[in-house]
Amino acid sequence: MLGIRRACRQLAGKLSSYRTVHQISKEGFNEATANAYDTVRPSYPASTVQYIKNVISSNNTSSPLRVLELGAGTGKFTRSFFGDSDGTEKERMHYISTEPSDGFRDVLAKSAPTGVSHVMAATGDSIGVPSGSLDAVIVAQAFHWMASTDTIKEVRRVLKPGGAFIMVWNSLDVNIPWIHELEMDILTRRYDDKAIPRYITMDWEKVYSTAEATSSFTPLTKWSNPVNACSEVTSQFIVDRMMSISVVARRSKPEQEAMATEIIRLLKTHLTTKDVTDDKYRIEYRSDVVFCRAI
Repeated sequence: MLGIRRACRQLAGKLSSYRTVHQISKEGFNEATANAYDTVRPSYPASTVQYIKNVISSNNTSSPLRVLELGAGTGKFTRSFFGDSDGTEKERMHYISTEPSDGFRDVLAKSAPTGVSHVMAATGDSIGVPSGSLDAVIVAQAFHWMASTDTIKEVRRVLKPGGAFIMVWNSLDVNIPWIHELEMDILTRRYDDKAIPRYITMDWEKVYSTAEATSSFTPLTKWSNPVNACSEVTSQFIVDRMMSISVVARRSKPEQEAMATEIIRLLKTHLTTKDVTDDKYRIEYRSDVVFCRAI
């Protein structure tokens, strides 16, 4: 553990030389958008978190378990991970949360549960902890931004043999008709560059067919939570949620206002939402978990 902490301290002065973060992510996820992002993004269901904890512990006997979260953002998954802890989680786990954005990391540090041992800056291709020191690496809502052979190589470097590399996404359920139109029509038209990373395209998965991945990790195991996370929200909340997406957050105020108008029009006219009263809409998220283990 001392080796990991020492590496974390040494890392602090070296960040500017290796921050390889996608430009769209830099522009959309920053100091100006951090608080809004944290407010409108959903937490992770307890059943999804428990599945991930089982993946981590099922192949590890070390104590404490050493876990690192990459691209932790403002800490939505981090707080969910420790949300139901009875206090023993901190004793049996050394948990590091990392985030390259200064603004997001500031919110993360201020809101981090007591179970988090350290908050630091890191990127997928430069994690900055000793080789073979981790039992698990978790990426929540972010792997599509860092899906490269450099990330695969770096994650394999820091994991112990048999260690778990776990990716999880909370995604708006596009099987819901109005959400499908919101996501696949209104939002998709804002991706004028089709090369911008998106979870929903599944392009991130291509990296696992590379020689670097197949020689370093077991094949992917996939699991989707059979129960959606649902909540009742206002139309303004839905607008704010969509404004928190990087490709939207970086656009001009008039462009954002035009998109907001489209969203309100959808809610007022769609067959499944036009009769909603009291401005209370049911929004649904599906949790998807994908993991593999270091060979």
